[in-house]
Amino acid sequence: MRKNNQHAVLETTFRVGVSFVGMGNKPGKPKNKPLPLRLREARKRLDMSQERLGELTEMTGVTIGRIEKGQQNWTQDFLQQAARALNVHWIELLPAEPNSLLDLWRNLSYEEQDNFLTQIHAVAAKRVRAA
Repeated sequence: MRKNNQHAVLETTFRVGVSFVGMGNKPGKPKNKPLPLRLREARKRLDMSQERLGELTEMTGVTIGRIEKGQQNWTQDFLQQAARALNVHWIELLPAEPNSLLDLWRNLSYEEQDNFLTQIHAVAAKRVRAA
């Protein structure tokens, strides 16, 4: 499976299966309860300041700090902008609860991730054909 297809399948999987993270159904709408994104570690890997990430996402450094601490809501749009600025997939910025699907995903090797995505794609194709 090509990398772009993997991301599309993975994104769909997590939109459906990880709604507990608070990514609402409506793009651009903040979720109900702030959850700290994993921005800080990704930002620090690039030696990027909160102010610089704020510039790249059209926010202030203070707002970035509040999002990192879970003190402010974030939107799917912001999540995608931050991921682009940090050169990661947006799923990598989501908070993971111990033993969550997201936590398990992060611990899979690339080969295991490919196998997982292939299986999900096969199940989705069966459902489409059955409908």
